[in-house]
Amino acid sequence: MEYNEWLKDVVRLECLLFTTISSYQLIEEKKDIKYLTLNEREQLYTDVFFIFQRLVKILQKSCPTLTKEDIVFCCLFKVGVDRSFINCCMGTVSYQAFNQRKYRIRKKMKQTENEDLFRFIFSNKTLIFDNFNCFFK
Repeated sequence: MEYNEWLKDVVRLECLLFTTISSYQLIEEKKDIKYLTLNEREQLYTDVFFIFQRLVKILQKSCPTLTKEDIVFCCLFKVGVDRSFINCCMGTVSYQAFNQRKYRIRKKMKQTENEDLFRFIFSNKTLIFDNFNCFFK
């Protein structure tokens, strides 16, 4: 199996695993409330860094200028979490802040020649269900 295909499968499984933990359930419960307490946000960050270990390592190694918040942003986007709720997880509510963070991440990745990684993270497809049926045939 080619490395890129392997990586896609690993991240797909990490996304699926993330949807089974309490932090994701919290996201689902708080969609209408649109905020997280500081403790909830810290737990979410801990869970994201634990579940997405491989993706986090790739992001950190490929683009060391990414902040912890940038990495959590990338992982939540890849899972398919609603954009407005990603903002809440980041401590902001504006749509402009979402686009601004995405732009800064792209700029950081472009500086380190990792535009393919940016496209992988921010493709419009949600990885969780993308070709996942192949595991159950």
